[in-house]
Amino acid sequence: METTTQPFGASFLLHDTDPEEVVTPEDLGDEERMLMQAFSDFAEREVAPHLEALEQGDTDIGLDLFRKAADLGIFMAEVPEEYGGLDLNVLAV
Repeated sequence: METTTQPFGASFLLHDTDPEEVVTPEDLGDEERMLMQAFSDFAEREVAPHLEALEQGDTDIGLDLFRKAADLGIFMAEVPEEYGGLDLNVLAV
């Protein structure tokens, strides 16, 4: 039986990282770059103007933004294509 270790957030700060496992923006394809830009634009256009209300717990705005993000495909970014996802590199997300 093969044992694997699941990565966790910021593990690169706590453990040595194999340079072959590091993904940089230069490693992204054109499609991934375009989607990453679309996600960034969404955050600036849709989320940033509502930060104060979100921090105050306005669930109506939060739910609306959640739906818009879902329509954009943000939540399906890392899901394999055979399951209806975008199958993006984790860095693009």
